[in-house]
Amino acid sequence: MKVLMVSWEYPPVVVGGLGRHVYQLATALAAAGHEVVVLSRRPTGTDPSTHPSIDEISEYVRVVAAAQDPHEFDFGTDMMAWTLAMGHSLVRAGLAIKDRRNRPWRPDVVHAHDWLVAHPAIALAEYFDVPLVSTIHATEAGRHSGWVSGQISRQVHAVESWLVHESDSLITCSASMSDEITELF
Repeated sequence: MKVLMVSWEYPPVVVGGLGRHVYQLATALAAAGHEVVVLSRRPTGTDPSTHPSIDEISEYVRVVAAAQDPHEFDFGTDMMAWTLAMGHSLVRAGLAIKDRRNRPWRPDVVHAHDWLVAHPAIALAEYFDVPLVSTIHATEAGRHSGWVSGQISRQVHAVESWLVHESDSLITCSASMSDEITELF
């Protein structure tokens, strides 16, 4: 099976546990004989002219790390603009993936990891007309003890809801997260 994993972090870009989780899953699937492409991003603060997108094989996993497009947005000061800019970079890089014979590469499934990649994962799954599987690692409500207050929190919650409803299958990392997703969405 050809799996396109979309994640906002993958080594060497590791912010928390999500990047480590995606790494372990991707390498295990590749070791089991699946063709895995991880679509992620270059480190924050890198300029596309000095840090262009890369496409390389690491531990039998093909890693496509997109240059930021545009790179001027800052996650800390404008999270939504940064997320959408990253998403644009990931869509462009995902559509440009070629196989070994330089033909367009097509996955059998797109696997999104959390809300930050909802836009590119949904767009790529629709473009390739393949199922979308999403792993929900955490929720905005869960991060704030059940509260979704403030504009940014409401926006994140809305994107999470959209991703959950657009997905053909959902994966959670625990039974309690499964209960939380069922209750919230």
